[in-house]
Amino acid sequence: MARRENRNMVRTTKEIQERANVFAALHVDEVMRLRDRGFTLEMIADNFNSNDIPTARGGKWRANTILNIISRTQDPSWVKPPKEQFENYFEEKEIMSKGDGLSPCIIYIIECKKTNKIYVGQTSKGFKMRISLHRSRLKLKRFTNSSMQADYDEHGPESFEYSVLKELTPNAPEEERLAAEKESINKFLNEGRQLYNKYCPI
Repeated sequence: MARRENRNMVRTTKEIQERANVFAALHVDEVMRLRDRGFTLEMIADNFNSNDIPTARGGKWRANTILNIISRTQDPSWVKPPKEQFENYFEEKEIMSKGDGLSPCIIYIIECKKTNKIYVGQTSKGFKMRISLHRSRLKLKRFTNSSMQADYDEHGPESFEYSVLKELTPNAPEEERLAAEKESINKFLNEGRQLYNKYCPI
């Protein structure tokens, strides 16, 4: 019995380490970019907080969070996680980000300031978490919209802005969310805006 418990403990510890490695890999490039610009650990944490980037547990960034990322990725034994670990991380975040029944469902937009093109989306899972997943997938070149991914690769993450367009009631059914999303898409198209979404006006 004790032997089985030890095996489970090792497996759990391994999974925790894998998630920590993925989290570090997702953010280390931006951390080091800001460090090269002279940002202190506290300044980097404030920058991430002001951009609504959640930590691994969805909390606030602190100086020691940044230091942990630097220490982990600069360790001689550090190896960038394989793609399947990133996918496992994203899947877990999707499950964890399910709506709580209290927060409003959201219609949101992502705009590339270089091209003025926008992407309209909807979520019942919380705006910050949804955008965090989008940012992570764009960074890893795994975003489902190839046109938006190409602009991200060309112009960089600083060229994209994320904002709430409309709030719906908590637990709004999928049909209502999709209808609101489609309505917003057609509104922008009728205004002559270029969209990443592949829809036609009604």
